[in-house]
Amino acid sequence: MEDRWYWKLIGVLVLAAMGWPFWFVPLFLCFRWIYHGEATWTGMFLGAAFGACAILGIIRLMNREKRKPDPPLPE
Repeated sequence: MEDRWYWKLIGVLVLAAMGWPFWFVPLFLCFRWIYHGEATWTGMFLGAAFGACAILGIIRLMNREKRKPDPPLPE
């Protein structure tokens, strides 16, 4: 399999969809692409997608901690 950017994108999105805790990986890739000067429309779109994945990952982690079982009903 060739080392292309879209394989990395697919891998990161699959891990994010599975609830992978390392949600900072998309942000790292986004900043790395910007640092190397690949700020094209495609890069900006991917950065927005990665940012959305990171935000959704943070929200999922926060909601996971808040979820508790319901107390038993009084008889």
